[in-house]
Formats: sequence, structure tokens, C-alpha cells
Amino acid sequence: MLGSGGAGGFTVPGALWGQVPDLARAKMRIAQVGATIIDAPQGGTMSFPTLERDPTAFWRGELENIEESSAAFGLRTFKPYTVAVLVSGSIELIEDSPTLGEFLMSTIAAQIAEQVDYAALAGHGLGQPLGILNHSEIQAVDAAGVLADYDSFARAVQKVRQQNVEPGAFILLNVSLRQKRAERDREAER
Repeated sequence: MLGSGGAGGFTVPGALWGQVPDLARAKMRIAQVGATIIDAPQGGTMSFPTLERDPTAFWRGELENIEESSAAFGLRTFKPYTVAVLVSGSIELIEDSPTLGEFLMSTIAAQIAEQVDYAALAGHGLGQPLGILNHSEIQAVDAAGVLADYDSFARAVQKVRQQNVEPGAFILLNVSLRQKRAERDREAER
């Protein structure tokens, strides 16, 4: 709605509402753990090269030939999606509340961040991105039951490292954290 100039969009400073995407990025957990957020071109898809197979290193003696190795490259195509928030209010509210703009920017940014985080992690791919948990190529570690030690994390780290990536963070769902805290509290009561 704000982009419609004749309907009032001209009255909203672009610099003001342009801060919302930056505020949302700052609140995104996926960005905090290292995901790259890219502004996609409108109306099209984006393609990125991928490394499908690493080249191999070989030992050689002095003055011996170097054994040749090759890498395999691929291409991933992404379709951009848009997440939006629409807030309506009365003229009286807008006129009487000098802090409404700042409050709305912060609230909208938080809602956008929450939706992007969810889609990146668990999105179903219909009208939203397909999340990591729903990709068939993603490796999994069975960690069912009570989390008694860090073995599941160690196995997950090893699987990631086998793909030549150094894991830098874990994202735990709040449900998992609440369950773990409740289990610990129950054990302490015994």
C-alpha cells in the first residue's frame, strides 16, 4: 500500500519504511547464525552455482607429476517469495500517536523475521520457500527421546563436516528448550 504514491505513498518517507527490511534482518535467527540474505530481483528466479564434488588432493614426491583431479559443479535455482504485513488504523490513531510509526516498524520487522525464520527452517514450499527440514537432500541425525548428552550434536557436526562445511551454530526450537528445561526441573524435584 505504501508504494502507491497517489494513494498516500508519497507522504511516507522512503528512508523511514526502507528501514523495515534492515530491522527484520537484524531480528532473523537464520541471519544471526550465518545465513546469507539476498534481495532477489522482482518477478524472476535466481540461480547460484554449487560445488557438487570436491577436487581431491594427492601426495607427490619431489619432481614427480601432480595427479590431476576435478571438481563437479551444479546449479540451484531459487524462486523468490514475498512475505507481507498489512496494518490498518484509524485516522485518529495515526494523528494522535506520535510513536505509532516507530512501534509499527519494529512490530512489522519482528513478524517478518519470524515468518522468514520459519520458512527457512520448516517451510512447506507452497506459496513460501521450502525449508531446510523439508529438503530430501538434507542429512539427518536421529535424536529421538530425551536429550541426555551431546552425542546427537557430535554426530550432526560430523555429518556437516563430511560435506566440507564447518558448522557454526545450532538452532533449537523453543519447544525443545522448554521440554529440556521441564525435564531438568522434574529430575531436580526427585
